[in-house]
Amino acid sequence: MDPMSQIIAINIGNVVAWLAALYLRDALRGLIGNVAVGMTGALVAAQLSQALLPGHLPALILAAFLGAAALIYTLLPLTRQIFRNKH
Repeated sequence: MDPMSQIIAINIGNVVAWLAALYLRDALRGLIGNVAVGMTGALVAAQLSQALLPGHLPALILAAFLGAAALIYTLLPLTRQIFRNKH
């Protein structure tokens, strides 16, 4: 994946993470945790989309958005369970 595609995926992951933090009001992981998870999901999904459809910008954007959102929402119950057991 070229550097511009990586920058696009990271920015999409950041926006999705910020929106998830606002929507969920998730104080357990916080904004920084959501951004880290969102960037990871966006980069992984964007890498997969570029392997399947190289040079296709709409596919990259959609994959980054869905990857970030999916990872944030998938890890949400796990995060809540971990923090419930600590308190």
